[in-house]
Order: sequence, then C-alpha cells, then structure tokens
Amino acid sequence: MDLKAFDKVVVPARLGIYDSSISFLHSQVALKQHALDKRDSLYQDFIRFQKAFSNLPLDEYMKEGDTYRRRRFNEMLLRDEGECISLTLKPSRGFYQAATVNGYSGGINRVYQPLEPSTLSNPFLHQLIVDMYLLLPAERRGISRLWDIGIHLYRITAQPHVPGHPVPEGPHRDGHEFTSITLVNRHNVEGGESLFCDPTSTVRLRHTLKQPLETALFDDAQGLHDVTPIYCQDPARDGYRDVCGFSLNPVME
Repeated sequence: MDLKAFDKVVVPARLGIYDSSISFLHSQVALKQHALDKRDSLYQDFIRFQKAFSNLPLDEYMKEGDTYRRRRFNEMLLRDEGECISLTLKPSRGFYQAATVNGYSGGINRVYQPLEPSTLSNPFLHQLIVDMYLLLPAERRGISRLWDIGIHLYRITAQPHVPGHPVPEGPHRDGHEFTSITLVNRHNVEGGESLFCDPTSTVRLRHTLKQPLETALFDDAQGLHDVTPIYCQDPARDGYRDVCGFSLNPVME
C-alpha cells in the first residue's frame, strides 16, 4: 500500500453521524441509531464504504481451515486539538492480543492486510472515528488528547447449512479502553445477536444490530461480550454480516 494515498486528515470536532444523546446501560454499553440524512454527501461516502467489504481477504488465522471470516486492519492516531481532530495513519504492523485476553487466536502477532487507500481516505470513515471518540464519556475522554484507534473491517459469511461465527472465542474482553461495533451491512442472514455479559458470563443485555450504521459502543473493562452465529435466511443462498469495529485507547503523553 502507498501510504502517500492517505497520511493525515483534520476533521471538525463535532458529531456528523449520530446525535449527542448517550447512555451506558449497566455502565457497559451504549446503543446508537444514526441520524444521517440519505441526501447528505456523507451518506454517499458510506455507500462507497460498504462496497469495500466485498474485497476483504480471508483471515488466515482461523483454526481448522475455517473460511467464514474476512478482514483488514489499520491503526490511526487521533489528536484532539479542541475545535478540530486530526487523524494520522500509523505504520502498518501486526495486531496482538495476549492469550489470556483471546484464547482463540491470542498470543501471536497477527498481520492483516491494510485497508485499501480509497477506504482509508473515505470521509465517512474519518467521521465515524470522530463520532465514536466524541461519544465517549467526557471524563474518560479528557484523560488524554491522544488516542490510538484500531480499525477492523470484518465480513462474516454463512453458507447453506454452514453458519458463520462472528466471535469464535466466545464471551471475552478485547483488552481495550473502549470498543465500538458498527453494522455496515447484513445480507440474507439471521442471528448475529450481540450479548453483553457480566464478568461471570451472565447476560445483561441482548441486542441484534439490524440496520446499517446501528452501533454498540462499550466500556471493555465493565464486562464480557459475545455474538451468536449467523445462518442463511434463505437456505438456497449465501449470506454475510459486515461490521466496522474500532478499539479506542488513550495514549499517555
């Protein structure tokens, strides 16, 4: 990838996709519906963003030869400059989680292909990052002007009589300060219910992201999360669930 295609962008420090109302249920998760007008140019950028999920490479770190997950990964550094927020692309590197955090594929440095240049430079992606940051509790956001943003694009596929597993590791924490999950698209699938649990895996909240741009933003330390398998709604056709996930971690200066 040519990093010159995208290096840095400055975005006004205001919400552009969601409204400002926010409530963390069980001090763990906030659910948001978008407030974006389909006539807005940002919505047209979202349509282009959706198309990027048709070109995600296979996740080569799946076990037992499973091929139901495709993904890309990048990181950006967010700097809160008051009236504006800058996003700077960080050099590509592997994605690491300790085995104690991710028992399925943790403990190794996973190297994923980066987002395509047209996706990295998409204004919708930039605004989505800014919105997720601005929706964090103000007292938590204020601990640093710098935040590491991990960008994860996922497509989970289902085939007739072969489900896809969005979270093969089961109930878990990600090991981040905050995590967001935004539904980008669902096609011919049922299931994919998000479960938010207490530390003993007892489910506190169940919610299925059904509409594009529906988002769950959660405080990772407050409990575990999981997603149920997806199945083909029409058993004669394949299906998929596309999600954009962010990890948000403060950088102490």
